[in-house]
Amino acid sequence: MGAGRTDLQDLMGHFEVHNRTEGKSPRTVEWYNLALGKLRDWLIEQGEPTVLSALDEFRVRRFLLDLQEKPGIKGPRMSSHTMYARVNALKSFFNWLNRQGYTEEHRLSGLRLPKVSELVIEPLSPDEIGRILSSMNPNAAMGSRNTALISIMLDTGLRLSEVTSLKDKDVHIEDRYLKAMGKGLKERVVAFGSSCQKALLQYRHRFRGEPVFFETGEFFLSIDGHSLTASALRCLVKRIAKSSGVNRLHSHLMRHTYATMFLLNGGDVF
Repeated sequence: MGAGRTDLQDLMGHFEVHNRTEGKSPRTVEWYNLALGKLRDWLIEQGEPTVLSALDEFRVRRFLLDLQEKPGIKGPRMSSHTMYARVNALKSFFNWLNRQGYTEEHRLSGLRLPKVSELVIEPLSPDEIGRILSSMNPNAAMGSRNTALISIMLDTGLRLSEVTSLKDKDVHIEDRYLKAMGKGLKERVVAFGSSCQKALLQYRHRFRGEPVFFETGEFFLSIDGHSLTASALRCLVKRIAKSSGVNRLHSHLMRHTYATMFLLNGGDVF
């Protein structure tokens, strides 16, 4: 069978294997799968073929036009940032098809990335941070773990995936620093303050408990002793946002707040 008759679903599987073996983050792989899955679903809805030979720039542009008219999570239209990410994912996929020899040319080379609106993101205020922390009980197992989670995200700017993959052996509470594995499998050392140190000590020595499996080495665990996943942490942050009344709370905002405070306190990004 020629490459042109290969279905998009099979190509997506090959692309996922490639990305995972190249060290792409689980979140990036998940996003690529989502964007390509949306394209395939749209083709089926339109009665269009889903084989490689039918995947051209014109069809992708029609798909993107239709996508622009869909309602977004926070507005009547999909945000420019989401559209940018979707187009970027599609261009990456078609570039990979060309590099792998599935196509003779990069079929989306003429498709430009859309412009994104430059919105000013307000960091969390001291009052909001206080409301978030006071919504959790540090003297209970779940509240202690959640306080430690929020504290470490605000104090270090770690990504969701970095927090959940943080190893117990790499959290040096007494010396107030940790080692985190970031994007591209690059390890870095990050310091944290005394308030965060207190929350981490409380969690580790009073409430962390033993993992269900001996080989589990992650610092943050679920209440029943399993590794905490990024998706579980994402849902947890949403619940804390609701319970604290700080509805705009999300992981990226905590990372942004960290970066803002780092610069205000004399930090050097270079």
